[in-house]
Formats: sequence, structure tokens, C-alpha cells
Amino acid sequence: MSKGPHRPNGHPPRRALAAARVSATLGRVQRMILKRRATTARRFRKSSDSIRFVVLGVLLIDFAALALVNAVIDGSLGGYWVGMAPVFGGILIMIIIVRVARPALYLDWIALGVLEVILGLLLADGPFVYGLSFLLPLFLCFGMLALLRVWIGLTLPPGKGAASLLAGGLAGLFCLSWMIVDQFIISVVEPDTILAVDLLLTGLAIVGFGLSLDHSRDSNSRR
Repeated sequence: MSKGPHRPNGHPPRRALAAARVSATLGRVQRMILKRRATTARRFRKSSDSIRFVVLGVLLIDFAALALVNAVIDGSLGGYWVGMAPVFGGILIMIIIVRVARPALYLDWIALGVLEVILGLLLADGPFVYGLSFLLPLFLCFGMLALLRVWIGLTLPPGKGAASLLAGGLAGLFCLSWMIVDQFIISVVEPDTILAVDLLLTGLAIVGFGLSLDHSRDSNSRR
């Protein structure tokens, strides 16, 4: 007789139950994304939206370059303070999104700017030696920012530059991992520099998004 574990008849194995739960969760997430795409499909239809996003991306790249130059010359760039790039970058995101969206409010995009500003202010007001009580809010805010970018990229309809923003969000998660490893293991790169790299990649993603909007509008006009 077999001496394997007894399983009552009619009860599926635990692995099958776990797989069913995962499948059900993924199905709910997919339905949420599709429902959200139906809402975001009505966004960014004005002819000026494309150029505004390209300008926003270029300005973010400029602020990121300023922070990187400051890091290269060992913090001796006159007039620059730690956290300046994400603070001004976040303010720019909010200003341009409000102008693009009016009279509506795109709260997910505005939240991107708010989180950038919070990150910059955390760094600007941070201690000389970073402790856990300072790093945990920084990591949490940075993670929320990266995940929000991923969510925005996933919930944009195909053909509206979703890939650019999704790539920017994934790059943000990479930069967050880099920051965590650096703070606890290597201790070589300052958080302000890593945030500058993230802002640079965000700027490139937004430039790509703006160009994709222009391309999708041209494609629709030919139909």
C-alpha cells in the first residue's frame, strides 16, 4: 500500500489553490488596467500636447544634468543645493500637466510632480549622516514614484507612448534598488546623484512620450 500523504477526496492540492488565486488576482489587475485605459484614451488629444511634453522632458534633462555636473565637481557648483533638481523638476511637471489637462485634473500625473518635490525636500532637509529614520521615507517615496510611473505606462492605451513611460518607471525601480544597495553595502554614490540619474531617464521617457503622441496623431490623420 502507498504511504504517501493522505488527501481527502474532492479537495484540490494546495499548489492548485495557489495557482487559482494568482490567476484570479492577475485577472482583476488586468480588468483594472483595461478599465483605466478606457478613461485615459480621452487624454492628450490637443495638437499642442506633444510639444509641451517634449519641452518638459528637455527641461527635466537639463535639471538632471545640473545635478550630475554638481556631483562631478564635488558639490562646488555655485547656487546649487542638494535636492534642487527633483524639486524644480516636480514643480515643472505639475505646471505643465495642469496646462495640458485643463479644465480637467490628471491627479496621477500631478502626483508624479508632488512625489518628485517631496524627494527633493527630503534630501534638502536631510542630515549630514543618513540614518534609517531618514532613508526609509526616502526609499518609500522613491518606490511610490517609480510604481506610479509604471502604472501610468500600463494604463495608457497602446500607441500613445505607453512603452516610453513604462520603461521610465522600470528604470526608476532600478535606481531605487541601486540606492538601497549603495546605502547599505557600497556607500559610494550620493542619493542626490542617483535621483539625478532617475530624473534624466524620466526626462528621456517623457520626450519619447511626447514624440509618440505626435506620431500617433499623424497616423490617425492619414486614416
